[in-house]
Amino acid sequence: MRPILTPILRGMLLFALSASVKELKPEPCTITDSGKLCPQVSKLSLAVLYLVLYLVALGSAGIRPNLPSHGADQFSPKDPKEKNAMSRFFNWYFFSICAGALVGVGALVYIDDSIGNKVGFAISAGVMLAGVLCFAMGAPFFRNKLPDGSPLTRIAEVLVASLRNRSLALPDNDDDFYEVASKAGTGALNSQTKLPRSTQLMFLNKAAIRRASKAGAGMESDEEEAAQPSRWRLCTLTQVEETKAVIKLLPIWAPFIVLNTCVAQLQTFSIAQGVTMDRTIGSFKFSAPTLVVIPATSLMIMVPLYERVFVSQMRKITGNPQGVTLLQRMGVGLFVSIVSMGIAAMVERRRIRIASEHGLLNMVDSTVPYSIFWLLPQYLVFGLADLFAFTGSLEFFYTQAPDSMRSLSSALSFGSMSFGFFFSTILVELVNKITAHGSQPGWIAEQINHSKLYNFYWLLAGLSVVNFLVYVKCAQWFQYKEVACEPRDPELDRSFDDEARSR
Repeated sequence: MRPILTPILRGMLLFALSASVKELKPEPCTITDSGKLCPQVSKLSLAVLYLVLYLVALGSAGIRPNLPSHGADQFSPKDPKEKNAMSRFFNWYFFSICAGALVGVGALVYIDDSIGNKVGFAISAGVMLAGVLCFAMGAPFFRNKLPDGSPLTRIAEVLVASLRNRSLALPDNDDDFYEVASKAGTGALNSQTKLPRSTQLMFLNKAAIRRASKAGAGMESDEEEAAQPSRWRLCTLTQVEETKAVIKLLPIWAPFIVLNTCVAQLQTFSIAQGVTMDRTIGSFKFSAPTLVVIPATSLMIMVPLYERVFVSQMRKITGNPQGVTLLQRMGVGLFVSIVSMGIAAMVERRRIRIASEHGLLNMVDSTVPYSIFWLLPQYLVFGLADLFAFTGSLEFFYTQAPDSMRSLSSALSFGSMSFGFFFSTILVELVNKITAHGSQPGWIAEQINHSKLYNFYWLLAGLSVVNFLVYVKCAQWFQYKEVACEPRDPELDRSFDDEARSR
């Protein structure tokens, strides 16, 4: 984690530097009768900008999947008390994200507009530096997990070995599958808990078939395989079950791509809508992006309410210590997202109607007499969907992943964001090509008042309905990983931590 934190810190420091040094800042644009005239940006400025963006992206890609899994590593799913505490950790992790959005979009945007972006970037860099120092001071007290090697390599080994052994018949006896004895601290493979053979994705079990168990010439002996087996030809049964566990997560993961496609559209088009709407409260006028402050604040209130009220009441009904299962929690979030997109479509239809009634459709800089606060319901409802779906997915992918692949599984939650944003770009282009006719623009025109954005929102709502139904079917097929609850051995924890620190 510590090496991961440095790129984003360097990126934020370079951001502050590029906003302060005159040679790195682009020349301001001049406004003429024909519009804005902006001088060409220097190659040095562009080089620094791209370097900063890539550093921040590199650091974020390292922090986002590792931070929740590292935090959850401090709790044992085998201990009943710590298992419940882990669930609360993910809720409060989501709370911290909302708090960061509140400060970043609220306070820092105001500082950028009123004082200058160099001050805003300097504050961001200072906060990031404080975070790195805080993390470094707490590092000696963490439960650290030893490196296990690349999980992608382990998955690839199983896939290759199963293909190579595809001609072998599956045995009925577990003794005919290759396995090694568990020895704590002796490597990525041996340090993991053994997993029993499952009945799903049986083809992959061929990667663990002992060839010596089949009579015939040229077969290797058990002793030879045990001495130095090639993992590209023979994998342990535990490694096979780990690969199965990750593959079984993918059908649950895929629906979150559509969910994040809706997130991308709300974040983009809601701001474009808000710019055209009435943004005044008395004599105060605020920028459209700061509207996120209100739902972020609401979500910070919802998190403790979810903990204290919803979970408490649902626990009495279901008997589940977490109130509802993780699959049910994520399903609620996906369903609520459908409602959010429907609200967004109706609000946009109303905005266009008011603009038409006042003859403002062709006036670019005009303000539609329709309060920007009408965008709040879709934000609030989608925020509620995030509280259920996103937080639930973090805990689900972490707890259902094999011990050696938890960071990879946590990265799935954030990977769905990336795929969702990419898919949203493709969807916008595709919809525009299909709906454009001659000189008539498609549903999403450059001028927001000429768009039929409400139709696009209805399309997203329809996709979300199909997505929800697919998720329900996949959730019915999914089998939870069984974890036996047992008290954690403090002596084992201490020896494990000492070994991790020494490395």
